[in-house]
Amino acid sequence: MISLLDSEIHFYWFCEMDSWRSILKLYSSGPVLYGDHGKPFVEDTKIHFSVSHSKGRGMIVFSNQEIGVDIEPISRSPQKKEEIANRYFSPPEVSLLKSNASIWPRLWTRREAFYKALGTGINRKWNTINLNEDSLTLGGVRFQIKSFQQDSFEISVVYSSLYPKKMKFLKNS
Repeated sequence: MISLLDSEIHFYWFCEMDSWRSILKLYSSGPVLYGDHGKPFVEDTKIHFSVSHSKGRGMIVFSNQEIGVDIEPISRSPQKKEEIANRYFSPPEVSLLKSNASIWPRLWTRREAFYKALGTGINRKWNTINLNEDSLTLGGVRFQIKSFQQDSFEISVVYSSLYPKKMKFLKNS
């Protein structure tokens, strides 16, 4: 089994829909269970993980604290993005999107990763929270938000920040 230091997040790209389960077995042998809103987890382990997939690619991330990840092709921009933004984004994010439409993938992946970290599913009540910032505190828990681009994808990860994180990209062999 691979172990994680408190200061690490491990990232893996994958191409086949179910290959994330094989990668998960590197960290835990327990069965995959699902929370009330569909967040996968493994009981009786300190490992937290999150999975995202889009356009035939996927990513799984591991941490010792709650974590969420989302990936989207950089070129993706839904036709109804203003309607979606008005429903799910904070007012500052909506304004930013109106002035710079190319920021859509970053804003959307941050929001999806945030919901995944919390395990709540998409929820309108969070549209007052500005996720364009690099950190926020919610319910006494500090979350860090990181976004970057790799292989024509926008990737956002949200994690509780008890420790500074060192991000490691590992290859699935």
